[in-house]
Amino acid sequence: MEEHTQHSMDSTNEVEKKIKADDYKAKAKQDRHVEGRAQALQASVAAEIKPIIEKYGCAITTDIWTEDYHKTSFISSTIHYTDNGFGLVSRVLFAAPFEDGVSKTGENIRNLLFQKLCALGIDTSLLVGRAVFVTDRGANIIAALRGYTRLNCNAHILNVILSSACAPAVLAKTPELSELLTSAKKFSNIQVCRTA
Repeated sequence: MEEHTQHSMDSTNEVEKKIKADDYKAKAKQDRHVEGRAQALQASVAAEIKPIIEKYGCAITTDIWTEDYHKTSFISSTIHYTDNGFGLVSRVLFAAPFEDGVSKTGENIRNLLFQKLCALGIDTSLLVGRAVFVTDRGANIIAALRGYTRLNCNAHILNVILSSACAPAVLAKTPELSELLTSAKKFSNIQVCRTA
């Protein structure tokens, strides 16, 4: 009986190893396919935006955030420009993680940002006078973009103001404001329902 049990366990282990090996091969093949498609898309976006930057200029929004689960920090950039019909075009250029243990200093942000832009074939020296970076007001991102045109993101500023003004501690001290916000929410819901 023990021999039969041991044989069954060995057979099960061999099957599991084969399944894991097959899964690994399939995942590696899928990863290569996705990576190839991403590189092709990246090349097409680079070919599209390089002449626009050189001829007309652009705006680039850049942000840094940390996701809560793994505490990984990311940087992303999106380019904005107008097409020939004056329609606004926005293209996400990249979203990239910071390596573990790398602090988000101005220098490290600048290095990663420009490394990713260079990977797209964008000569960062061309951005001086041709690109406007739009960011939050963090001292590190301001330092990273010193020497380039940079504007504060008004949407971010408004969000900070409203988040602070409508914080639970503030609303607890100002019942009039709390009541006004509650009424505004009700009114907003009524208007949405009537237009739907």
